[in-house]
Amino acid sequence: MKIDLETLPKKFGKKIKIERIKRDISQEDLAELADLHRTTMWGVESGKNMPNLETIARLANALNMTLSEIVDLDF
Repeated sequence: MKIDLETLPKKFGKKIKIERIKRDISQEDLAELADLHRTTMWGVESGKNMPNLETIARLANALNMTLSEIVDLDF
């Protein structure tokens, strides 16, 4: 299956937001847990920025998820 690179940032951002809300964590708190700036967190969740692998790993750790779980966009 081909990955749509145009919609990838928005889909990933939506996934992060869903997982954050499931855990009742504010965007600012998630940024702190992942050692990211709050504007970086906003950019990821809004789909404005596609994070690099290190940032994805930081988010996975902060959300207690594996890399496989966090990049599974079939939700």
